[in-house]
Amino acid sequence: MPASVTTSPTIEFANRARDEPHVSGYSKTILATCMKRAGIQSVTITSTYRSASDQARVMLDNADKQSGWMYKAHGHEVEKVARDNQAVVAQVQKGLQNGFDAKKPLPGPTKTRSQLQSEMILKIHELERKFGVGCVSKHQTDPKKMNVIDIDPKSVQPAKALGDFIKALTGDLHIQRIGLPGGAKKYSEKHFVESVGCLHVEIPQPLVFHGDRRVDNIV
Repeated sequence: MPASVTTSPTIEFANRARDEPHVSGYSKTILATCMKRAGIQSVTITSTYRSASDQARVMLDNADKQSGWMYKAHGHEVEKVARDNQAVVAQVQKGLQNGFDAKKPLPGPTKTRSQLQSEMILKIHELERKFGVGCVSKHQTDPKKMNVIDIDPKSVQPAKALGDFIKALTGDLHIQRIGLPGGAKKYSEKHFVESVGCLHVEIPQPLVFHGDRRVDNIV
């Protein structure tokens, strides 16, 4: 049974300046309501909307950490840019250590981080032209239409209420999809399992009408 929260839940941001502008008051209210239901006192949001440059940076960071393949389909193509360079780096290092085989072509030149990120940004734009914005990551969806939010599960306080929080999010009709932290078992059609240890929440934004004109409402 979830514990009751007597004070207003607190939503923190790992990078407030970058991320808070992309979380609407509407989304904050939904999260706070779910937190109250679950007896959660505080959570920390670690990521929201990402530009193509931000997305490339995140994917390159993950590749640098040797995190393994983390994206499917179109995202896999972007990751491949970094993975291919890692393979070349490994070949060069091996050759420098053991000598290059004279019977085989020399490995291609390695790329700098800046070059890799630029190439990944271009690949993202190329894929978006073919398949639409958000085809690489939902984090690139227009935040006026959908707030895509990552929460650090370790930030959920009290920690024992994480399961109740996920249940509350799952039961909220305003929430479209929930990415469970890696290793968790999904039990709802709303769920998918993240390849990383974050709690991913997708909240479609409401629309309002001004006369005969429909506009996004992100108040």
